[in-house]
Amino acid sequence: GCSLIPSSLPALPPYNIVPKIADYNLVKGNISKSGKKIYQVPGSKYYRKTKIDKSKGEKWFCSVYDAREHGWKSYREY
Repeated sequence: GCSLIPSSLPALPPYNIVPKIADYNLVKGNISKSGKKIYQVPGSKYYRKTKIDKSKGEKWFCSVYDAREHGWKSYREY
């Protein structure tokens, strides 16, 4: 959820916490055609193109930490 950053996770760049706007989570958790779980943050290369389909298991997250905690990675990590 959108709680404080767990101390057990490594430090990430300043965009690690993305604020909500009107109660919408802004980190997109997309699943690629090959099954890779990739998160996108506002301003990232594919953020605007990424569509979330909850029926495929894709999700919205409130932070990078939240996405990583659920198994998603940055596209840069693939």
